[in-house]
Order: sequence, then C-alpha cells, then structure tokens
Amino acid sequence: MLAAVTKIAIDHGAVAQVAVEEAMACGIGVCMTCVLPIIDEDGQTKMLRSCVAGPIFDGSKVRFQDIDKLPPDALGATAMGGH
Repeated sequence: MLAAVTKIAIDHGAVAQVAVEEAMACGIGVCMTCVLPIIDEDGQTKMLRSCVAGPIFDGSKVRFQDIDKLPPDALGATAMGGH
C-alpha cells in the first residue's frame, strides 16, 4: 500500500512521507530486524534500521520491491557474498 501511495504522490508531483511498519524487536537498533533498503542522499542504497533512522522515510527513497531482500548494489552487499 505504501508503494502505491508513493507512486500516486510522485505522479502528481507531491512528496510521500511514509511510516514503515517493520518488525522492531528491540527498538534501539541492535537486533537489525527492521532494516530496509533506502536510497541515501548520495544515491547509494543502504540498509537502514527503521527504528533508528525512521520510521518515517521519503517514499521515493524506499526500495519497496527489495524489502526483505539484500539488493546486490546495496552498500556492503558484495561483502555478504550475495545473500
């Protein structure tokens, strides 16, 4: 739903601020269960913890299609062996 709302906003020249609902087991960024692929200011995809960096993000920066995945172009992904 957030991806669809973001698309509609972008199509109409608006900014969508989305509140993601990822599982946040610890809420302080230690457990890493709430990471999302987010395009940072420099254009690089980074896996950010939504409990620390969010939970509100610019919808156009969230890679919705890659949630629950490790995109191969994410910063540090090659070091993970492509998992």
